[in-house]
Amino acid sequence: MEFQVRESAGEKAFIFSGRLTFTDQQEFVKVLESLKGDMGMKRCIFDLENVTFVDSAFLGLLVLARHETEGLGDRLALRKPTGKVRKIMEATKLDELFTIIEH
Repeated sequence: MEFQVRESAGEKAFIFSGRLTFTDQQEFVKVLESLKGDMGMKRCIFDLENVTFVDSAFLGLLVLARHETEGLGDRLALRKPTGKVRKIMEATKLDELFTIIEH
């Protein structure tokens, strides 16, 4: 898992790329822990545009992220899931659980 973090005006975007799998669990949990202490954040975005693959374990981590950040309400969003990632999210109905940003 590779990612960059960009922050601006109360928004924190995690821009992921490559494959997101079970082996990324520990690193992703660190991402979640960083969100808990960020009281000034108004919106968190997981940008998936450059993600080529997600496995079922990582989908579970996304659900965990939503649960862990429930205080953010719908301010936790996924940006531009594409290709196979989008199809998997639609098949598992995760596209209905998360706010999806298309731009």
